Amino acid sequence: MARCSPLLTARFGIPIGQGGSISFVRGARGAGCRTRVVGIALTLLALTLSHGPTLAENFGRRHWEDRRFFVHNRNQVGSWSQAFTVSGAWPGLYRPLSTNVYYRAGRLWWDNRIEVYQAINAALLGATALLLLELSLRVLPTPAAFLPPLLMASRRASAQLPLESCEFQGLSAGVLSLLAFLLWTRGVERGSRALEVAGLGALAAALLCKESAVSTVALFALHGLLARWPASHWRRLAAPIVLTAGWALLAVGMIASFEGRQQTGFEYDAGWGLLARLVGLALLFVNAAVRVEPDGEALPASEYFEASHLALAVFVVTSALAAAALGLLAHLRGKPLPAAVRVAILGAGWFVAAALPYTILVDRLFPRYALLAHLGLALAAGGLLAGALEAVSRAWAARAAWLGRFRRLDSASRPPGPARG
Repeated sequence: MARCSPLLTARFGIPIGQGGSISFVRGARGAGCRTRVVGIALTLLALTLSHGPTLAENFGRRHWEDRRFFVHNRNQVGSWSQAFTVSGAWPGLYRPLSTNVYYRAGRLWWDNRIEVYQAINAALLGATALLLLELSLRVLPTPAAFLPPLLMASRRASAQLPLESCEFQGLSAGVLSLLAFLLWTRGVERGSRALEVAGLGALAAALLCKESAVSTVALFALHGLLARWPASHWRRLAAPIVLTAGWALLAVGMIASFEGRQQTGFEYDAGWGLLARLVGLALLFVNAAVRVEPDGEALPASEYFEASHLALAVFVVTSALAAAALGLLAHLRGKPLPAAVRVAILGAGWFVAAALPYTILVDRLFPRYALLAHLGLALAAGGLLAGALEAVSRAWAARAAWLGRFRRLDSASRPPGPARG
């Protein structure tokens, strides 16, 4: 059983373990009902205040891309089975669940009313923040556990996500990837085949929603490294790897079978420009670096992407990632790391893994692409806050112990007073 920090236990009521599992705290049962209710209330309040006005102003307003998907689905998708065998509205992609199946359901079940699509997207955005809250309560003490979901709920880069029906692709993939992480890792650590299968099902659905979910397997592996899984746990990783490889073969085969074999039209670059785009995505996590137009479109604020700002951002981001890599290396070599540090490393690795599917694209630095990657940055921020609180708590306890010793020495050195008659 993991040893716990008595200082954080006394201060915040939830212990942080020093090793054994990435589930550093007492998990879903350890975070009490009151703690979870407070977290949910704060997260929903932040979502409402941050995105409610923009959603209200644009509720019911169609985007040009909405019509493209509506027309394509009406003309090309004649049955549920056909939704998996015909190309989507955009060429070179295979996202049957979040495009052909989803828009067929919208056409048949709610007559393509844009308000319903917007309500679904808003619900998925809320679900993302609440699932992150659940993850945070597993690995962080309160109040640090509240920080990641609050950062995600108030993220300006999410402003556009509830407004356009096509953003269901990224939202659904993000929610399902996070759900797969929660279910599958818990299933492996508890020996629950049911949770493992449920996690694999969520991963399969995420892959069929958007190809960016391929990074989920890397998150499983990073989890195992930080948790120091035994060999029996690592063998369980074969299933999601095989599933992801199978999806890749399916996607390539289906795209090749589509008429014309059209390409996506994107330009790809895996050179040094990838680092610049990685830094750019990290910078978009800062609300001041995102400009939200009246119609809800979120764009990079140009003044924050000038050479002077980018130079500072490159230094900060690369230094932080290098520190995380060195910390992971020290952890793998057997040096024990505080739980909060491991959470910060998990968040940093999460950001890199989830950002890579987008950073290889040239001139596609859009805030709406960064949802799953920014989850990692929010988690890292929670880990840093927990570490700071732990340091303050230990310093306060050391000060109290020093004052106690000083008072005892001072009392012992004083001569006894005169006897009273």
